[in-house]
Amino acid sequence: MKRGLVGAPAPAQPTPPPPAFDEPVVAIATGEITGPRTRVAPLEIKAPYGAHYYIKMVHALTGRTHLVGFVRGGSTVEFLMPVGEYEMKYAVGTEWYGERHLFGPTTAYARADAPFNFTERPDGYDGYTVELRERVGGNLETPEIPASAF
Repeated sequence: MKRGLVGAPAPAQPTPPPPAFDEPVVAIATGEITGPRTRVAPLEIKAPYGAHYYIKMVHALTGRTHLVGFVRGGSTVEFLMPVGEYEMKYAVGTEWYGERHLFGPTTAYARADAPFNFTERPDGYDGYTVELRERVGGNLETPEIPASAF
């Protein structure tokens, strides 16, 4: 004999709609937001049309953010970095709401899977050019990360 509750099932509760995101869009130009004082090695970042990127360069040993920059879709920006090894993280989206909200609830986060090692040579400095677009045969993976890891 099966045992259980007898009666009509409880009525389904409607799912409340998500709260509206009503922060104002903020105008921002491509370029550096904050950066280190001593910078020598080049870092060029190219963003595809259709999305904007909020970039962080984090020192691999200390975990300290050394550079924060913004790259509008369809543009290229050149930064200078200190010598050392860094991890690149970025947030991406289409509408910028400022550093507190980034690209709002649709913000996606990623990090480069390989470190960037900026070095000094006798005749200058080694740097990087990064194209932030999917490319077959590309040499940089950028897996998604949770917002808490950004």
